[in-house]
Amino acid sequence: FFLIATKSKDPLTTLYEMMARHFSLQSYTHNFRYHLPLRQKLPCYIWAGFVSFFVFFQRQLISTTPNEINLFIVIDNSPNFADITDAPNEEPILLRTNTDRSSLSLPNRIDVAGKDNGSDRRTALATEIQSIRHFPREGMIVVQFKQTSDLDQAGGVNSVGSDGMSQSHSRLCKDPFLAGRLSGPFLSHNFQWEKHFLDLDVNKNGNGGHVKNETTKTVDKMIWRYDTPEPGQYFVEILGILCNDVGLHVNNGIFKNVCLEDSESLRITHGNASIHVVHNHPLDKRRKGYWKWENSRSSFDGNPNVDATIMPLFTRYQPVECRGVDSNFCNDRVSTERFRPYEFYFLDNNDDDDGIMIPNNHTQQQRQMQQYHHHYHQERQYQTLLSTNDKELRVMQKLRSTTKEKIKLCFVGASHSRKMTQAFNKLFVDSRTADIIEAYLLDVKFPRSVDADFIRGNILHWSCTKTIIAIGQWAASASKNEKYSHIPPISFPDFREEYRNMMKALNDLNVSGVHLRSIHLNPLGDLRFKCPAEDYRHPSVLEVYNEIIRNLTELEEFKNISFIDTDFIIGPMWDSSPDFCHFPPEGEIARAEALHILETVLFGSS
Repeated sequence: FFLIATKSKDPLTTLYEMMARHFSLQSYTHNFRYHLPLRQKLPCYIWAGFVSFFVFFQRQLISTTPNEINLFIVIDNSPNFADITDAPNEEPILLRTNTDRSSLSLPNRIDVAGKDNGSDRRTALATEIQSIRHFPREGMIVVQFKQTSDLDQAGGVNSVGSDGMSQSHSRLCKDPFLAGRLSGPFLSHNFQWEKHFLDLDVNKNGNGGHVKNETTKTVDKMIWRYDTPEPGQYFVEILGILCNDVGLHVNNGIFKNVCLEDSESLRITHGNASIHVVHNHPLDKRRKGYWKWENSRSSFDGNPNVDATIMPLFTRYQPVECRGVDSNFCNDRVSTERFRPYEFYFLDNNDDDDGIMIPNNHTQQQRQMQQYHHHYHQERQYQTLLSTNDKELRVMQKLRSTTKEKIKLCFVGASHSRKMTQAFNKLFVDSRTADIIEAYLLDVKFPRSVDADFIRGNILHWSCTKTIIAIGQWAASASKNEKYSHIPPISFPDFREEYRNMMKALNDLNVSGVHLRSIHLNPLGDLRFKCPAEDYRHPSVLEVYNEIIRNLTELEEFKNISFIDTDFIIGPMWDSSPDFCHFPPEGEIARAEALHILETVLFGSS
């Protein structure tokens, strides 16, 4: 591996010197290079040549095995466009091979296909994609679908017409739900694609593409207009999570018995798929920060001087057969180690400069980013990149200088709000501000439970300065808890009605300082892959819940209740939760989210 990674002109000597440093044999390296005769060097050369051949052979195996997700050697073969004018009009993105269910090498599993979703329906999506293309100048990725299904090529059975001829199938996946992530110098993700339908020129909904018309349409292509703060090479991963999407007006908003695609067929892009980002489109104004690759976190020994190669960040998931199983197959898919190299940075407004302000201690790569943005975005103001530590110092200094009486933050919700309460109180203790601010949990599992009695007995009783509400996990969980087992997953219309009634009750009692936080997205755990599923807390459902909450806060009658969107923090790392549900209160995600929420509710930054 070292021989392939090194760029030395003399890799054999470099290998020996690496071994010498490791075994504290520094005194021998000079003699080896300049004084030892060839006959003494020859055994080392032969041995190293054998190792290099073995590693090269392994690399060929690894790079051509798309189902392996951790063993990966990166080869940067993408073009390096010096200027946007050098970029091609479009470039293809590699599709994953062996997408047919019958060709996948999987462990034995129980057939869990649902009554209304045959096994072919859980693997058809990848076979119905014609191409994926990248348009560098426009900063977009386009997934083009076939107009008819190729089930005969994917292990399906064609119908036969009256003339005895084989008939082409209409597509099974008429309106898919895709997820995308770019991994490179920064992370960028997307669950809200622009959908173009065969019977319309374009159907771009203002609600993220989920709330659709009653008439069933067939998607022709889906477009992702990505957002990255720095050009360069980015790996592309696109997942086909649902063959047919859910929505407020799809099947009357009922998503029970809708099955995810098979876990081993999710990724539709090849493991080596990458693009070179060169574009001059403004950054998404809703974003307040980015996850950035940090070289010092990626080295196995934590040595910041080791030039580690950026690796693709493949989605983490838990196949049905992997609960409690310790095997290479399962460990590769559930490991959280892949997220370690990334660190969160906040974007900070700067009114005095026309480019990105890079502190002197930032890297050369970031200074190049400054030059890039200054060249292409002189009409727009840019920000300073702030580490989470810098952001914490700034927010806490402002908190101390402006607070005159103790602040009570009340978090309304269940386990996710409990973890957030713990994260806030840890932040206050660490920053020595616990004497002026404190967080409380008001435990509730469903929006319907936040009625007048609850509000009087909790929010008003405790004199909450600010109230942050996030209720939605139990609504989609299909809980087997005896107390709540009679409550099915709450459909989208019912969820909207429950949230609206809750917000109306808050207004009727004149509760001020109310904020609705976006529901955390959950990774794809084993219960979500079962068919029918035992848990519906996956992005396709929770994205609609968040869409409903956001739209309610935009109504005139609820203008005093705001929506806090933390997707720019959670979204790029949505699959990183260790238990496939919660973010640890001591973790970086919880800390970054706590700082953003604190600044938003106290100082109006949103």
